[in-house]
Amino acid sequence: MKFDQHGGYKIWRHNKVIYAELSGTWNKEAAINYAKELKALASEYTDTWGHYVCFDRWELCSADVFDIVQSLVDWCVDNGLRRAAQVYSHSAIKEQVISKMVVEELGQFKRAVFDDKEQAANWLTEQGYKVTFFESSGN
Repeated sequence: MKFDQHGGYKIWRHNKVIYAELSGTWNKEAAINYAKELKALASEYTDTWGHYVCFDRWELCSADVFDIVQSLVDWCVDNGLRRAAQVYSHSAIKEQVISKMVVEELGQFKRAVFDDKEQAANWLTEQGYKVTFFESSGN
């Protein structure tokens, strides 16, 4: 039986950064669709890239999302992802859930968490992945 997607996202790329804004409570179908779109965008890169993701409107996920996201992170790192800036207001629960799915460091990959969008953008820019804020063109 196929389920409808619960939870949403906007995803787009500009220069060497893939941007994402996550929202709602995710189920497996949301994670599968997000992974498919992120891989399609990342596959266009021939060099390393960064990821800027905002979790402020994200309301956690079902347990079956974990394996999908962990596999996606592995794929991304194998395909050029070097830095990820994650943004969300301090939440111990979000931190715990996200940390189970996304490693802090793996090879040349590093992830950093911020509660301020500008600080996240500055860090990613300092790491060589210039963040440019503009209206998303995602779904």
